Amino acid sequence: MMKRYKKNWTFFGVFFLLLGGSYVLFKRDIFLYVCENENNAPACFLLSDLYHQDGLAAKSQKYLELSCQNKYEIACTKLNKAPKEALSSPIVK
Repeated sequence: MMKRYKKNWTFFGVFFLLLGGSYVLFKRDIFLYVCENENNAPACFLLSDLYHQDGLAAKSQKYLELSCQNKYEIACTKLNKAPKEALSSPIVK
């Protein structure tokens, strides 16, 4: 019979293994949901990178522009654009 601490470590090991496996399998779906439903700019940026790595340039560009529209500066820099807020706000001295 296994001792209690071995059962606990086995449970945690299996739990984190399943959690990590789920992330690897559903990473793109997670980012897609967060980007489109939550308007999360960093998720859109990461989704753009995933599509770029897979060679899907049109989808990559779409999510990069969506990330910039949501005022994510790194995406705007990559597109050589300024975020909308920076264009519309007056310069205050």
